[in-house]
Amino acid sequence: MADPPPFSSECPKCRHERPLTGYARDELVELLTSGGEIECYCINCDERWPISTEERADLVHTLSR
Repeated sequence: MADPPPFSSECPKCRHERPLTGYARDELVELLTSGGEIECYCINCDERWPISTEERADLVHTLSR
């Protein structure tokens, strides 16, 4: 499995940037195309959250490079 492109999202609980992990590039493209939920995870807070609409747009831009 190839590493996904660098991308992070702010944890809603502790407000630290956390990297998006656990997704292959092709899986991210499929989720973005289909409108599926993409979640980030904060190991310190044990918190999961869906990335925002703005973050989805940023991820599309990152994947298109």
